[in-house]
Amino acid sequence: MQAKASASAAVTRRSVFGRLLSWIVVGVIVFAVFLRFSDGPVLVFPGGPLRSGEPMAFDAVDWRALDRLRELELEVERTGRSRLLWFSVYEGRPYFSCGFGCEGGWPKRWPYHIDRDARVVLRLDGKRIEARLERVSEHSQEYAAARRARRSKFGDAGGSREAAERDAAESVVRWGRRLSGAPKGRLYRAVSRGEAPAG
Repeated sequence: MQAKASASAAVTRRSVFGRLLSWIVVGVIVFAVFLRFSDGPVLVFPGGPLRSGEPMAFDAVDWRALDRLRELELEVERTGRSRLLWFSVYEGRPYFSCGFGCEGGWPKRWPYHIDRDARVVLRLDGKRIEARLERVSEHSQEYAAARRARRSKFGDAGGSREAAERDAAESVVRWGRRLSGAPKGRLYRAVSRGEAPAG
């Protein structure tokens, strides 16, 4: 009798666990579908295409004034996926960075898709802006100067929590590159889609 009750309790526990696991799987699938069709990223999760926002020409945007903002939403047109990215402005143009792990791996990160189709949509301050990304050569003066501008924007001599987090992340990236032999992080400049590619 006791053995039968014990077996019945084990079956009940397995049944409850199975149902709970099923609900978790269904929840993850529903959330993934929601993200895929959402109007932009949701918190730290990549989202769907950027649909809302006032359309604005790239050249009409005052990027220097918008440099007060920390991040924007970027949609890679090739994939229809969007994400939040930190950006900085140098000489009136926005720049985006991708640190260690930009190349290879799975799932493919956004620079992989930019290498194949550089068209993007940017959204910030209620504006939707069509643009194209160009990779900046790691050996150029522009790369060094834009990186300094980025560090100046996100740096903080006062020792804030954000600065500590940034320094910790940069330290991990530096050591990751040293151990793996990976190249420096990529840097991209945004330009108008009608602008001729930089030579």
